[in-house]
Amino acid sequence: MSKLSTDMGVVIIALETVYGEDEIAKLMAADGDLVYQKVGNGADLVPAFEPFRFDLLKSQPGGTPFTPKMAGGTYSIPAPFAGGIGTNFEPEYSALLEISGMKKTVPSAGKTLYTSSTDYESATVYRFWRDSQSAEFRLRTGVGCQGSFSLEGTAGESATLTGAGLLLNSPKLSPVRAFFAIDADGAPGDPLLLADGTAIAPAYAGDAGPGVGDPMVCVGQTVTVDGTNFPVSAWTLDHGVTPGIVPTVQAADGVGCVALQTSNQTGNLALEACDGEVGLDLVLDNYDIGTQVELVLILRNSTCQITITMNIQFTLPTIRDQNGQAGWDIGYETSGSYTILFEALA
Repeated sequence: MSKLSTDMGVVIIALETVYGEDEIAKLMAADGDLVYQKVGNGADLVPAFEPFRFDLLKSQPGGTPFTPKMAGGTYSIPAPFAGGIGTNFEPEYSALLEISGMKKTVPSAGKTLYTSSTDYESATVYRFWRDSQSAEFRLRTGVGCQGSFSLEGTAGESATLTGAGLLLNSPKLSPVRAFFAIDADGAPGDPLLLADGTAIAPAYAGDAGPGVGDPMVCVGQTVTVDGTNFPVSAWTLDHGVTPGIVPTVQAADGVGCVALQTSNQTGNLALEACDGEVGLDLVLDNYDIGTQVELVLILRNSTCQITITMNIQFTLPTIRDQNGQAGWDIGYETSGSYTILFEALA
């Protein structure tokens, strides 16, 4: 008898070489590397289902049967906004940025740079739920995944990234299967089965295992606006891409592709008065005349530094209580492209 756990499972993400084709199945067959992503237990793939009813003339009282209408699905993947790893400090969740239109480049050795653009990759996502009583799993798969992401940081906590968007297929839940070999410590090891339950043959011989990127704890960070330090207790960034389905009659689940509409990125700075409201004065001098200023967020862990750089305009600041002291919520919108740079700790 299956009893799925809500806090045990595996998520794998892979950029697609061909839009809408299962890239993870290709990697498993070719011994490609697989990262079991560090994600929140709310990570999910959800089918988009609605009942379709033709407005039939009825000959008697009562309801009419419906035809199940499948229209792809959605993905939502919360994850720590962790530092990059390896030679160029590329983050293990790079795919979530690239399928949202962040163009990846390597400007020099030891650095990976993402620049906002309209160049969208697509990804395959596998979401496994582990049985709480056995070493078996159920699986949902999504292909053609594209969308947006948001970032947020709160003082003393780990910064987070949440990717969300649409997929081409309807991610149906599989039967319970032994998808993985189980290591001595009880953790999932190498994959044994493809998504349809057939054995990987010959046996998988690649490198598969959990992510190792360290989180970015929101202490010792730098937040500056045109070089002025802003003491903030929290900050957010919404990447601002809106996905929508494009239906076609040829598609198995009625979705031909995903359309992506880009708008200005938006965010909020929870500004505190620890600087004697110097930051507030800068905002008040600029918000109502639309001045563009440079916002720089720098996050660090023991090995990696992340620098987010953007040109912004402030919106109307609003006052709030912070333990009897006035704090300010400062909204902003970006102007032009922005960048996220991963590099060795300076």
